[in-house]
Amino acid sequence: MNESASVGQQEAIGKVMSGSIEHASDGSFIDYIGSCVGLTDARLLAEALCRVAGRLIDNHDREQARIAHELHDNIGTSLATLGMKILGLGQPASSPAECQPDIQAMYEELQEIGSRVSHLSNQLLPPMLKYFGLAKAIEVECSKFSERWHIPVSCSCGAIPAEINPTLQRNCFKILEEALRNAGQHSRATRVVVKLTVSPKELILEVSDDGVGFDVKQARLGCEIGLIIVGGRVRLIGGQFELRSQPGQGTTIVCRAPLASPESQSARNESKKNVE
Repeated sequence: MNESASVGQQEAIGKVMSGSIEHASDGSFIDYIGSCVGLTDARLLAEALCRVAGRLIDNHDREQARIAHELHDNIGTSLATLGMKILGLGQPASSPAECQPDIQAMYEELQEIGSRVSHLSNQLLPPMLKYFGLAKAIEVECSKFSERWHIPVSCSCGAIPAEINPTLQRNCFKILEEALRNAGQHSRATRVVVKLTVSPKELILEVSDDGVGFDVKQARLGCEIGLIIVGGRVRLIGGQFELRSQPGQGTTIVCRAPLASPESQSARNESKKNVE
């Protein structure tokens, strides 16, 4: 094999290749058409993905543990205590003072338990989203964020089609929650702007703040869990995710998603092919 073939082989050492190698009639190396990924880069990527997967699993387990604790230790205990009090209503009183059980106090306890169950349910799927739609749910969430973090929020939501699919609404709302959470916890912003607009074919959510900003490249290399969650949700609804930020210049997140779900769009494309 000639010198060029030797060089070609040396260049391929330590690489993962995808493509085809062209040889001359004598078997010598001529050219390679395809792509190469350094084994070192591939290993680092695999390690990063493993770390990310581990963090996602850990976060998921922590959330499940929190919900289990709230249901069992708090709500469950309160219901058991209230049940014992209700059972006591049928028991003969040992003194005249016990003849009149405190029904009002029991009712208030029951109301408080119901409030906690409602709060837990709202964390999983806000009823505002289910009953009043995406625009109203975003407005309410922005108001809650402003009250909690004492950061003014300018919220502008365009008219949302009533038939917008639930998966798109839910993921768009969750993306907003994550963006606001990051703004509240990390940005040190004095103002947040939220815009929701709809074109004939796509929905656009933009969340920006005037906070400290950050180096986007470093954040991506560091596999920031918030960015991964947002990116994953955007991909789930067949959309695009744009992140703009620089140290000292705030942060802007823009998510674009088609109004038609990826499944329905694929079905529509397949139908067109059949017609043609």
